Amino acid sequence: MTDSTTQIRILKFGSKTCGACLAMMKAKVLERFQEKHPEVAVVSLDVSDANGDSPAKTLDGVDYEKNSKVADDYEVTALPTIIFEVKGAGEVGRLEGAATLKQLEDSYKEQLEYSSRSDLIPWGVK
Repeated sequence: MTDSTTQIRILKFGSKTCGACLAMMKAKVLERFQEKHPEVAVVSLDVSDANGDSPAKTLDGVDYEKNSKVADDYEVTALPTIIFEVKGAGEVGRLEGAATLKQLEDSYKEQLEYSSRSDLIPWGVK
């Protein structure tokens, strides 16, 4: 969840059928990153279920259809895709494919440097 102090958010698009996505989940890359950087809003968006389908909703409330639409809006063409957004500037970077914690950290540092130079305004609707 974003608040008035959130400068950067990370959107991670993945799937329950994607081997690289599952490897990142098993290594708890996003969870470990979030522990180190609680100031960053991290949003995970699954775009398909374990069968590779995108039903409207599952029993646990995951909205695959909506997540797939968001992925289309962001022009996601590979899974996993991690998108960095800076408040007031929109997307400033992305990683495609499985990322290690170090790769995520390095990219975050680059984006943090960018966010400190940008003219920040309230989050808009993409």
